[in-house]
Amino acid sequence: ENEDASSVANRGRMARNPGVHDLDNSNGTPRRFGLIGGLSPASTVDYYELINNGVRKRMGGRHTAELLMWSCDMHPVVEAEFAGDWERVGAHLATAARALEGAGCEGLLVACNSVHNKVAFACLRRSVRIPILHIAEVTADALLQADIRRRVAVLGTIYTAAAGSFFEQCLKSRGLDVVL
Repeated sequence: ENEDASSVANRGRMARNPGVHDLDNSNGTPRRFGLIGGLSPASTVDYYELINNGVRKRMGGRHTAELLMWSCDMHPVVEAEFAGDWERVGAHLATAARALEGAGCEGLLVACNSVHNKVAFACLRRSVRIPILHIAEVTADALLQADIRRRVAVLGTIYTAAAGSFFEQCLKSRGLDVVL
């Protein structure tokens, strides 16, 4: 059975805050999480559904995630990606992150693999004090925790699945054999 995003994220590390290892507070209640979406409306919907299904599965009943979402305008972000201007991509993400942090979010997730580029994500991390899940780090953690040490394939956009991409570098740095 496939795991949902919440379960994988729950096992993963929260970037920039090694003391926070899951999506639950110490009293077992879910953290208020921020989701930066809109960069692909379809993937934003998928993340939203997977996170809520994971919360419901973990907590039972009619529980859902305490989640705030910022929907970015996809056009300027994609234009910046095409231009290779990852600082500008990071600036768009930072605007969303600051708004979500200001609204009381205790952690963030970006519902788009491509924008986890090293430059854009570093800009995002500098913009807030709350932890941010990094998709490649969480993926590597989940693979290693599941003792999957064989060759793994990465499918995605050119920014995610190209040779030398942030995703490939992260997985390889954890000792995984990556096929693009």
